[in-house]
Amino acid sequence: MGAAEALAVAFGIAYLWLAIRQRRACWIAGGMSSLLFIWVFVEAALYLQTVLQVLYVAMAIYGWRQWRDAAQGEALQVTRWPLGHHALAACGVLLLSWPLAQVMSGWSDSAAPWLDAVTTLASLFATWLTATKRLESWLWWIVVDLVIAAMVVSQALWLTAGLYGCYSLLAAAGYRSWRTSQR
Repeated sequence: MGAAEALAVAFGIAYLWLAIRQRRACWIAGGMSSLLFIWVFVEAALYLQTVLQVLYVAMAIYGWRQWRDAAQGEALQVTRWPLGHHALAACGVLLLSWPLAQVMSGWSDSAAPWLDAVTTLASLFATWLTATKRLESWLWWIVVDLVIAAMVVSQALWLTAGLYGCYSLLAAAGYRSWRTSQR
């Protein structure tokens, strides 16, 4: 798992670096990272994170299409979402996590069913926010990435934990960068 995890981490860093700079190629790097993380998370018995990686591959295709080049049409601009929408989304993530965690607890040997469920659903939502270029996506990522970092430490996925810790720091930089470009 060491080489696959290291390569997934490298592609993951490339994804975030490119996303901060609003480069469409970020979705290619993100898709490659997700393909590799499918294997890593299956081996770590983090099954919802595995499913999340499959969905990330689909979101990479969606993001690629959303972030059209200026030559192909008007480029997608960074926008904001009202706080009330985020509060409803957070409530939705928590409410949907409970039954998902129950299923994972009862029907699998999931290493962390509750955290796996919450971070999977929150990650899907944050990815959608990123693909639609909502400024607040970065704030979601800061929180989600810190929680995932703590979760994967329990599975001794040190490189992955380091990646998610770096993701949180880079998400703060992404927020500043996108906020500046929005002005």
